[in-house]
Amino acid sequence: MRTAGLVVVGVITGWVCAVLLGLAFGGAVADRFGLLGAPGSEGVAWGDWRSFTVYTGQPMPWAPEWLVPLAAVGATAAEIALFVWLISGPARKWAVRCCSP
Repeated sequence: MRTAGLVVVGVITGWVCAVLLGLAFGGAVADRFGLLGAPGSEGVAWGDWRSFTVYTGQPMPWAPEWLVPLAAVGATAAEIALFVWLISGPARKWAVRCCSP
């Protein structure tokens, strides 16, 4: 009986973690499109697409200038996909595995 309770706790914990991780991805995407506030506002990392693109280029000083916007679009597309995947439910177990080291 005790094992069944631990399984339920594990399932609920996994679900909560997946949803919170999905919301983190969704919040990051919302931030780059200015949905969380203007650049420089409290709690806002980027605030607009331009600021996010500049930020994307910082860890890529070797990259040609034309590659930075493509990397920003790729990162955004991946985060939108992970957001939907984690929040939707059916593939949540696989999404958690992909997001964890």
